[in-house]
Amino acid sequence: MTPEPSRCHTVAIRPCLPPKTTRTLADYQAPIIAKYGYLPSWPELAKHEGPRIYVRYDYTPPSDLVGREAAIAAIIAKGEATRASILGTLTKPMTCPDVANALGRTRQLINRHLVLLAKAGKITGQNVKGLKVWERISEAAE
Repeated sequence: MTPEPSRCHTVAIRPCLPPKTTRTLADYQAPIIAKYGYLPSWPELAKHEGPRIYVRYDYTPPSDLVGREAAIAAIIAKGEATRASILGTLTKPMTCPDVANALGRTRQLINRHLVLLAKAGKITGQNVKGLKVWERISEAAE
């Protein structure tokens, strides 16, 4: 008896993986015995391995304010450069993906800078058919 075509279903065929190998206790113990010459207890293993030092506890932030201010200034300067390139690109009304493609940057980064430029009053954004279209405000209006 053959099934009707409407009752047939496609089944995904997966490649067959090799069977999982089961390791015995001796398989786990062999490298430890090879390393230490005998099978140490848990406390002895802890002594052999030594204490673990986590870097996050050893971290101390830089104490000089000059270094912090320089780092913050560099970040701000980088953001200003991105915003300047966005303003240079917005010669006509464009969407965020258009600006991102023109500058070769991610949409998320460009969108963040577009929002900051809009808050600063440099550009305006309006929804057109579900898309936010950004337009540069003319220098005469500023």
